[in-house]
Amino acid sequence: MSVTMADVARLAGVNKATVSRALKGDHRISPSTREKVWNAAKSLGYEPDAVARGLSSQRTDLIGVVFPDLNLSSTGFFLAGLERVFSRHKLELLVKSISLAGQHEENIMRNLRSRKVDGIVWFGDKLPDPGVDIPVVSIGFENPSVFSILLDVEKTMEKISMISEKKEILLFSENIQLYSGIFDGLIPPMKVISEEEFRQAISSKYPVICTDPVLARATGSYCLDIPLFEMGAISGRLILNTLQSKGVRPSRVMIVPSVISTSGDLVNCLG
Repeated sequence: MSVTMADVARLAGVNKATVSRALKGDHRISPSTREKVWNAAKSLGYEPDAVARGLSSQRTDLIGVVFPDLNLSSTGFFLAGLERVFSRHKLELLVKSISLAGQHEENIMRNLRSRKVDGIVWFGDKLPDPGVDIPVVSIGFENPSVFSILLDVEKTMEKISMISEKKEILLFSENIQLYSGIFDGLIPPMKVISEEEFRQAISSKYPVICTDPVLARATGSYCLDIPLFEMGAISGRLILNTLQSKGVRPSRVMIVPSVISTSGDLVNCLG
């Protein structure tokens, strides 16, 4: 015999409406009551029906996440940060890739709308209009109509300029499209290079920076360590806080990555 919401309510000593609100994370329910309900549900093995929950709340508990390419190591770190936030609130990820089967941005956005996702996290500069009133987080490129998580280029360059006396600094990243263009016009100049150019630079002992810590150690390169896990967690909190209408929700979050020297030490700005 399956466990019902009424069973949970009896064990917790509350009514069914309170159980429903507590399991949804409703801020009107006190922390002590919420904990009592969750403990009762856990002890009985109660699992809320996702379809029924969606019909009653007009939510699907689905969050769309779009990457340029799923074959990048950065994808896993970012998703782990998102999952850390969303798993506690029963939100599921619907992951899409622009590179798969030649999908275009507009098609992906149309698909996410058809699935009625509750929020979207978008990697890349070509962010189509979501067309619905849901929270959207843009990663790497600023969009004034949505939340944006951006690399603080000025502070990053302050660190990078300390490790090279060359007139030009080379940066290699597997996610090259995420960095191309954002370093234009800076002093010292930064050039985003391909994998082949990276190999040539390493063999010629030219100072080069890469965004993969493992590759940096293996090649004796400097590393621009992008905090992808933390960026994923911040994205998750922005969407969750918006859905729950609470918490801090800045429209723009600036990220300053760590710069690691060839000896494995952190490079810090003077002053």
